[in-house]
Parts: sequence; structure tokens; C-alpha cells
Amino acid sequence: MKESIKDYIKNQSLQQKFIETICFLIGISAVIVSIRMNLVGRSLWFDEAALAWSFSQRDFFHLTSEGLEMVQAAPVGWLYILKIFTLLFGNTDYVLRVPSILFYVGTLVLMYYIFRKVFPVYYPMAGVAFAASLPILLQYSNVFKPYISDCFVTLLAVILYDRYQKGELDPLKTGIAFAVLLWFSNPLCFVAGGLIGVGGLFALIQKDFEKLKKQVIICIPLGISFVVYYFYWLRKIDDGMNGFWRDYKYLLPFSHGAIQRDWHLTDLLFWQFYRWEYPVLLLLAVGFLVALVKKKEMILGIYGAFALAVFASAIGFFPVNKRMWLFIYPLITLILFELLDDVIPREEDAAFRRLCIGLVFAGVILINGGIRYYSNPANVYWPGYEVKGELAHLRNRLRPEDRVYVCSNQKPIFAYYNGYNMTRIWDTGNDVMVGDHDLAEGIDCTADFEFITGTGSCYIVMGDTWDEEKCYGLLFSTLEKEGTLEKVWDQYDTPLFYFKAFEQ
Repeated sequence: MKESIKDYIKNQSLQQKFIETICFLIGISAVIVSIRMNLVGRSLWFDEAALAWSFSQRDFFHLTSEGLEMVQAAPVGWLYILKIFTLLFGNTDYVLRVPSILFYVGTLVLMYYIFRKVFPVYYPMAGVAFAASLPILLQYSNVFKPYISDCFVTLLAVILYDRYQKGELDPLKTGIAFAVLLWFSNPLCFVAGGLIGVGGLFALIQKDFEKLKKQVIICIPLGISFVVYYFYWLRKIDDGMNGFWRDYKYLLPFSHGAIQRDWHLTDLLFWQFYRWEYPVLLLLAVGFLVALVKKKEMILGIYGAFALAVFASAIGFFPVNKRMWLFIYPLITLILFELLDDVIPREEDAAFRRLCIGLVFAGVILINGGIRYYSNPANVYWPGYEVKGELAHLRNRLRPEDRVYVCSNQKPIFAYYNGYNMTRIWDTGNDVMVGDHDLAEGIDCTADFEFITGTGSCYIVMGDTWDEEKCYGLLFSTLEKEGTLEKVWDQYDTPLFYFKAFEQ
């Protein structure tokens, strides 16, 4: 008979309820903070706006007819979920981010289920609260990108595979489920591959050919789906992406330089645990050895998923970036708290020790700092990309004769908030020019400077690279010879300049 959550909580000991309540409140606080982060009214940052460039300008039936522009990638299923959502509720920056919040909540719910049913632990809510309060998960829990949905889908894959192992789902249905989920999350192939591969390896070692046959059956629909998905969608990904991320891939550790890069990339991923980075790395190493000794197939399957992601990176198909690898953080949390559960005594006379361990868990979770950090609205804004506020200030200052020049690095953000009108400010009619390149030495900027100086007054919308010589050094040196250049707005490192030509 299946135990309901109500019965499960009812049967908990007093100290267990106490610790679980603390962790539950931490998790709820994290969700509230995520919602509040979407209420501060921050601008889309560059990657969100670059994804919105194709998403917002294509109708439902042409959404995936060609690859996404501006070096962007997103799963087909995710794109259509978001498109339906915006057709129902409108296309605003607030609405675009709401599905990520829902996926974030769903991720926490699935983690709780896994800690109760798949990897049963004494304090299931502790692992949930730990993940919920991680700064990186909170940061991407409310952005218009598919990162947090990857967490949800890959955890769902773990649950489905567990049901298959327990005989509650047959191999064909499991394979079909994976085949469908692949269209909603690219990292699904790593998690499904890791679980299936390790399961097949166990079957070979145990000479369990019936189980091996079942593993192959799972692979058939998943493999067919991957081939179709590749030719329909993955091959349409902008080739510029490989060039952009060429330095962000693991290398075979056959040289000192390769080892240095591999460590740098690993540090990039695990630094997101901040002060817990090295303890987490150590526990993961220990957890792998324990899983090998105790033959924990599912845990080893998750390690297999990590190995496949590293392999895909090495061959240039999955660059190492903290947000693109966001799906690993809930999975790492599963391993950590499944391992740490072994230190919790189960004897009846060990209630005080269990309470002390639970309090240590709660303390570790509170040190994460994500909830405290993002509770401050000032930390929610993305420095260098607050073009929304920049444009709001600009509209209050514009005179009919003023022009507006938008630097190239703010192009997609400006376009989103200006209704993709690239020649006029949509509500004032002022002339606009959007740059296609930096304004620096070695680049033909003649047309750009003719536009800026043409009427004698021009606002210049700038962003994250405004003070880099290699990007906009020529802008300042040129315009200061022609007139005055004044910074009239600068919040969150997103400056607005005003050029006024010398009087003739």
C-alpha cells in the first residue's frame, strides 16, 4: 500500500518534523524570492533578448521552421510551451519568465519525490531546501531560457527510470517516454544515456541477458527520436555557436595545458557551490566509490550522465557553461544527500543525534546564501543590460530633433522593448540607428558617426562593454572632437550618453 504524504508526515518523529519544517520554510522562502525577482521589473539580459528575437517575431507555425538566430538554441518542445503561454497571457518580459518559475517549483517537487521514493532519506526536505537556496538555481529560476526546465525534465527521467526498474513501467513505454522528453530538454540524452548505459553494464556483468534485452528496447525509440530530432532541429543550430564556445570544452588530460583547462572548467561549474565547492567535490568522489562498492546502479547512472556530458563537451557538442549545465546541480544534490543519509543513525535511542545532524544540515543550507542575496532587489538586476530602464529614461528626455544610436551589443534588448522597430522610437518617432558592429579601430564606422553627428544631437544607448577600448574606444575619441559627450543616465552599469555638437 502506497503511503500518502499526509500519512508520511503523521508518522514522522517529533525531531524529524522539526527539521523538515525548517527545511520546508527555507524552500518556500526560496520560491517566494524567485517570484519577487520577477516583480522588480528588470530588463531582459542579452541572452534572453537574443532568444526573444526569433521567438517573438515568428508565429506559432513558423517557430521552428529554421534555426534560431543570434547564436541561440532551445528545445523544440520548450519553445512551443512558451509560445502557447505567451499567446494566452501576452508577450512581456514578466510573462516570458513565469514558466521558468513554474519549472523551478516543479523541480523542487520532483526532488522531494525522489528523496522519498527513489533514494529514500531520513530528511527528504533537507536536500530540497539545499537545492532551492543555491544562488545559481535561484538566479536562473526566473529567466527566459530553458535552463531550469532542463532540471525538471532530467529529474523526471530519473523517476521514470526508477519506475521501470521497479517493474511499474515496461521497457517500451520507458523508451517512448524518454523519446518524447528529449524534445523538451537536450541534456535528457545524457541522463537517459547514463541510466540506460550503467543498467546495461550491470546486466552484462551479471550475465542477465533478459535485462540487457530490455535496456536495448528502451534505446530503440529514444535512438529514433534522437535521429529525427537531430535532422529536424539540432543541425539547424547556428554554426557560430561552435566558434563562440570553442574554448569551453573538456580536453583529454594528456598535457599540462589540457589538465589546467579541465580544472578551470570544473572549477567554473563547482564554484557555484561557493564555500562548499571543495567539500562537494570530495563528497562526490567518495559517493562514487561508495556507489561502486555497494553497487548502487541508479547513483552510478547519474555519474554516467555526468561522464556523457563531459564526453559531449570534449567532441564539441556541449560547451561547459554554468547555466547550460544547470541540470547537474539538482542531480549532484541527490548524490550528496543520499550519501550523507548514511551518517544518520536509525536506532530508537539515537533521536538526539539525528536532531543534531538535522540541525547541521539546516545550518549548511542557510549558509548557501541564495535567498539572502536575491532578497535584495538591487542584486536581481543584471549589470550592463538594464536597457529597459535606459529607454524609459530616454523617452522622458527626447526632443523631436534628437536621434538615438543603439550600440550593437544592446541590439536584441532594444529591439524587444521597441517592438522590433529598428528605424524609429515607436512611440515618439525619433530616428534610430542600431549598430551592427563595435566602434573601434580597424572597423569602418563612417555611417555610424555620420548618423550620430548628423543633426547635432544624439542619445547613445550603451551597455556592458561601453568602457572597453577594444569595443568603443573610437566612439569617445571621435565624438569628443566634434562636440560634448555627457553621461545622462547610468544604473546597473548601463549608461546612456548624450552627444551635442559644437556650435558652428
